Amino acid sequence: MKIITKKQKGFSLIDILVSISIFLILTVISTVSFNSWLSNMKVKTVIEGIDIALTQARAEAIKRNEYVYFQINEDTSWDIVVADSGDIVNQKTALEDNENVKAVVFPQSASMVTFDGYGMLAKNIDGSPSLNSVDAIFTVLDKERVLRLNIEGGTNSICNPVLEDTSSSLYCEED
Repeated sequence: MKIITKKQKGFSLIDILVSISIFLILTVISTVSFNSWLSNMKVKTVIEGIDIALTQARAEAIKRNEYVYFQINEDTSWDIVVADSGDIVNQKTALEDNENVKAVVFPQSASMVTFDGYGMLAKNIDGSPSLNSVDAIFTVLDKERVLRLNIEGGTNSICNPVLEDTSSSLYCEED
C-alpha cells in the first residue's frame, strides 16, 4: 500500500532560526571589522593631514623666502605661521569626529618646526627644540591605534611604532 504524504510548503521554524543566527553572526563580525577600519581611518586622516600641513609650511617658506613655522597642539589642531610677521598662513582646529585622537610630539617639549627660505629645517625662532616626530593616537575601549610621522629634512615618513614585522613598509626604523 502506498502512503500519500502532503508536500510541505514554506519554511520551518528551524530554517528561520538558523537563518537569523547566521545573519546575527555576520552582523557582529562586520560591525567589529567596521569599527576597526574606522579607527584606522581616523588615525590615518589625522597623520596625513599633519604631513600635508608640514609640506605646505615648507612650500610657503620657499615661496616667501622667509622663515615659516608649523605648530601643533595636543588636540591635533595646528597653525602655519610666517615667523617674522606672525601672519597665519593656514590653520586647522581639532575636528569633532577626531575627538579621541591625540597628538604626542617628540621630543616632549617640542611643539613646532621651522623651515627657512630654502625649505630646509631651521632652528625655531623661540629657541625651543624642533619636532622630530608626531604620533597620532586613537583610543577607544582601551585599545590604541598609533601612527607616527617622522619629520626629516626633505621628506616625511609615516610608520607604525607598534608594528613588529620588519618587512612591512610601515615598520618604524629605530634610531
